[in-house]
Amino acid sequence: MMSENYIPINECVDRGAYEMRSRNLHIGVFSIKDGGFIGIREKFRSLYLFTEYHYDNGPPFGTVRPTKKIGDLPADIENEENMRHEHGDSWVKEKSNGKIRAVARRNLRENEEIHGRRQGFVDEYVDTGKRLSDDIYPHLRENKKLFDYLKKLKNNDKE
Repeated sequence: MMSENYIPINECVDRGAYEMRSRNLHIGVFSIKDGGFIGIREKFRSLYLFTEYHYDNGPPFGTVRPTKKIGDLPADIENEENMRHEHGDSWVKEKSNGKIRAVARRNLRENEEIHGRRQGFVDEYVDTGKRLSDDIYPHLRENKKLFDYLKKLKNNDKE
């Protein structure tokens, strides 16, 4: 079997953009904190940010073999799949005005009632500490700046 040339994990640069061979990604940005690359994945005609891990991490998850460094992630773009805030990565969109607000999740204390379908925890607005109503559920917000940066790299690669 022929050995494959790739950039070992200890030579990958945090926030570096790489061309790669992997299951689902062709271009991605390296994150030293988890040894993975965030790239754009396509599945069922849907495009979204997805992390795959460096081959040197080993089986079963190490699937990426970076072949060439092609750039660096600009400083103003977070190297995360999802937008984060100081308490996590959960958000809600208010029904009344469409405003996006940060939400924190915490475990219920003994004397707090279980409310709605949220058994054992409560979701609260970060800015007010007020509970979310039962008809609003938190969600993740994709890191649009990173998505757009990777899309631009992918399009430049095709030219």
